[in-house]
Amino acid sequence: MNVFADLLKSLGDQAHDHALKIVSAFVLMALGWVFGRRRARAEWRNRQFYDLINFSLNLVDDGVLQIRTLAEKRCSDVFLNPAACDVIMAAAKRTIVENPIIPLPAGDVWYYLNDVLNDLSEQFSAGHLARDLGLPVREGTYILALTREADGGIRAQKIRALIIRKELLARFLIAETAEGQPAPIRALKPEHETRLKTLRLMAAEHALHPDRFREVHLAIPACQAN
Repeated sequence: MNVFADLLKSLGDQAHDHALKIVSAFVLMALGWVFGRRRARAEWRNRQFYDLINFSLNLVDDGVLQIRTLAEKRCSDVFLNPAACDVIMAAAKRTIVENPIIPLPAGDVWYYLNDVLNDLSEQFSAGHLARDLGLPVREGTYILALTREADGGIRAQKIRALIIRKELLARFLIAETAEGQPAPIRALKPEHETRLKTLRLMAAEHALHPDRFREVHLAIPACQAN
């Protein structure tokens, strides 16, 4: 009889423990949902989305800056290590209007930009495979930098991977028209003036510290360019 009573007591204790675990898990899940929703509302209200990375292509058409989004992803989808993602988001919040390039330790820049480079290169995998197979491709070398532009002309603040052809970036060092020099690049929209300032700074920094940036060779099948 005592054995049966002990068995019932043991089963009751186990059921009680399991019930506590289930309730605790439910409470933690509910709290996570509540805080997540509050953070999402705050981000939307302030137009600050530091957990997003926008892959932003910068090109010039007839002397006018054009900005095109190649992709937009969650930070955790680009930086697969959660610690790296946390560092990038925290560093993005420390940028200032005068310098939107995300401040990263010199010795770590290569590793963070390499994750971005790998994701970007994957988007152009068809071109790289076509080149390897000897098929005609259109290709070019681009410079990559991580920024968080905070000027008033920016409608939404987020991490932006700026991508620009290497030879085009040098044009942003030209401050004004000079004999034999191309005309200054103009902004298509008033809010693009911020990007012009960022690209001028990026060009100057790249000329002095190229190791703080990454070069990426991108290619697309020639049939896609037609």
